[in-house]
Amino acid sequence: MPAKRKVSRYTTPTGPEAEFQPGSRRQVLRNRLGIARKRDMDRAEYAALVRGATALPEADHPDHPIYRRADLPDAQRLAR
Repeated sequence: MPAKRKVSRYTTPTGPEAEFQPGSRRQVLRNRLGIARKRDMDRAEYAALVRGATALPEADHPDHPIYRRADLPDAQRLAR
């Protein structure tokens, strides 16, 4: 059995987690949409956040919606 590598909180990620989008001047992480400009990524993330938040059901508490941890995967799926 191979030895597990000890992870330190001071080590930086390697591999896909640390790759930047080509042409982004190291400002935008590699992404499926091919977005290279930070401003465009900010807009895309905000739009996905709004889609996810508005897609969650508010019928249970129309005056003050309460979201549970179980609602998050649905919001993430709907935001795509």
